[in-house]
Amino acid sequence: MRDNALSVAQQVKCLGCPTLFTKRRVHHVYCSDACRFEAHRRKTLGPEGRMAELEEQVKALKSKVADLERRITVLDEPVR
Repeated sequence: MRDNALSVAQQVKCLGCPTLFTKRRVHHVYCSDACRFEAHRRKTLGPEGRMAELEEQVKALKSKVADLERRITVLDEPVR
């Protein structure tokens, strides 16, 4: 029980998200590598750059959806 109480007291808030985590090293400020990478991306791209990146991802996903819909249409055609 004592170990649990100590670990809860040692938890800190991640700088990238609202998650509470226990540091594995003194210098850790992010809960995970994914959170650290996302924070770095936001810092380097800024809000406008991040939005542009997301728009590009949406465009690519829409293209993939259109391709899949074309493939489904071909598969749904009756065999002659």
